[in-house]
Amino acid sequence: MSLDRFTETDGRARVLIRTLIVVIILAIAALVLVGTRVFGLAGAADPVGPGEGSEATVGASPTPTPWATPDAESFSLVEQTELDDILTDPAAHVGEYVIVYAEVLQAADFDSTSIPGTVAYLVSLSAEQPRDNIEFAVTEAILLASADLPTPIATGDLLRARVTVPPPDEAPVSVYREAGLAYPELRMLGAEQAEYRDLALDVTVGEVDWDGELPVLPVSVRNSAARPMTYAIDLMAVMPDGSEAAASTAWTEEIAPGETGSADVTLYGTVPDGVLFRVDSVDRYER
Repeated sequence: MSLDRFTETDGRARVLIRTLIVVIILAIAALVLVGTRVFGLAGAADPVGPGEGSEATVGASPTPTPWATPDAESFSLVEQTELDDILTDPAAHVGEYVIVYAEVLQAADFDSTSIPGTVAYLVSLSAEQPRDNIEFAVTEAILLASADLPTPIATGDLLRARVTVPPPDEAPVSVYREAGLAYPELRMLGAEQAEYRDLALDVTVGEVDWDGELPVLPVSVRNSAARPMTYAIDLMAVMPDGSEAAASTAWTEEIAPGETGSADVTLYGTVPDGVLFRVDSVDRYER
């Protein structure tokens, strides 16, 4: 089985898994919300008047505690292994301020927490900027945020989020945790909309080298991921009049994180004067 076929199948499987997770979570959350509201309606049918017993305060929503938001310089990027450690053992990382990429699996368009003025987002987190929503392994978490966060957030958005771990004595407050999902809750203190990484930025196409037996188009690739990757670059030869002459796919060997590899293309046949080479698309694969 070829690498690209395996990757496409793996990607479709990840999409199906994520879709199934979101559907199940929404169903559970809806049941939790309906149960909460039915309980409220039952209580409303038999109201308790002022001074008629301490039961009047039972179930009252807690007063939200202001979350201190440090300046942007206090947040730092982390490696994926560090993020994994935070999500596995949040109590060991209380007070750390980190920057992560969050794909929003479910936006907070319903009563998603038990604290007034706050909302919860179900997300998939990554320490690095992905090229698409299925590139990296799924790592779900719940981000708690102020309801007046200035960045509008919708399902499907990719965020560059500034997050921290709540104190260990803070009880879970999201409807997802109330529904029994054991995803860690982090505080999102700020966020900006982000774009999926344009992998063409990792590729440099040089001038044709005519010194050898056959002309060679030098193509270099810098691996921007934090893990070894193999790149595939689709190139198009474009004539001076704008017409497309020939297409080719250049492959690299596996490139270590942050390192640069080669995907040089040997050119056969006559190479017309003035021909240019355009990068049409770039993919990368983790072996």
